[in-house]
Order: sequence, then C-alpha cells, then structure tokens
Amino acid sequence: MVQERGDSGFNCRGALSEQAYRYLNIRSVVEVITLTALALVSGVVFAPGSWLLPLFALSAALCAVGLLMEVPLLNRLEVRHTSFIIANGAVCIRRGRLIRREIVINSEQLLNVSILHGPLLRRMGLVKVKFTTIAYVEPFGPIPLSDALRMRANALRMPEGAFDEQH
Repeated sequence: MVQERGDSGFNCRGALSEQAYRYLNIRSVVEVITLTALALVSGVVFAPGSWLLPLFALSAALCAVGLLMEVPLLNRLEVRHTSFIIANGAVCIRRGRLIRREIVINSEQLLNVSILHGPLLRRMGLVKVKFTTIAYVEPFGPIPLSDALRMRANALRMPEGAFDEQH
C-alpha cells in the first residue's frame, strides 16, 4: 500500500498481493474438493446404481475443470485486477478486467469498517475488510493486517494507530 500526504489528509492506494493469490488458491482447492466430495456422496446415496459410473466420471471432470480453471486462471485475474484508493474522503474499490466494477463509498456514508480473519487468513498474515454503509456491505481483500489497519484509519479519518491494539 502506498501512502501520500494530500490536500485532504492521507491518501492510500494499493492492490492484492502474491500472498492473496496463494490464499485464494488454497481456498479454491478446498472448495472444489469439498463440493466434489458432497456431489459424490449425494450421488451414492440418492442415484440409482446404474448412474454411479457416469456420476463419478462427471464429478471427476468437473473437479478437474474447477481446479484447472479457477486456481491458475481466475484467481490470478482477480488478484491482478483488484485495487483500491482512499482519497478525498472516499474509498474507491476497482475490480475486473472484462466487466469493470468500480465502487466509490464516501467516508461520511461509512457506518463501520470491519476487519475479518479466519484461521487460514491469520496463518498467512492476511485479513479481509468489509465497508458497511446503510445500504450495502462491500468486502475487500485479502490484504495484510497492517494495510487493513491503515485502510480503516484513513477511510474513517481516524488518527494512524488508533486501531492497532490486538485482542
């Protein structure tokens, strides 16, 4: 994350890191394998005996496609084409290459900026940030904890270090 001193306070900009790519890959592999296992178990329980071989073949093919498409390709594109800017009292999150999505949230509209981290995120030193307004919640991440703390402080216009205490 890059911080600069601007006319209206600190400006931040950044993007997802290589560590975020590793996290997304691990999460994708776990999701694909879990869904494949659930499909196979439900097929064994509910499908007639003559459908088992085609069901196993279809499940294996879908698992392979999921692992070969999502992990190396889709996750890489997500990491490359996701960024944020915090400047002039607003948070701007940009996502996508083919279909570009840009969300701008005015700091005055923010009700809360939450920092979330589960066991895998903690192990990798990453967190996810959720920007909450009255109308919607916009997630962002995974990013390093230090970047998330700076991001939250700048988005809420709080002094740096106001949220640094760990529980």
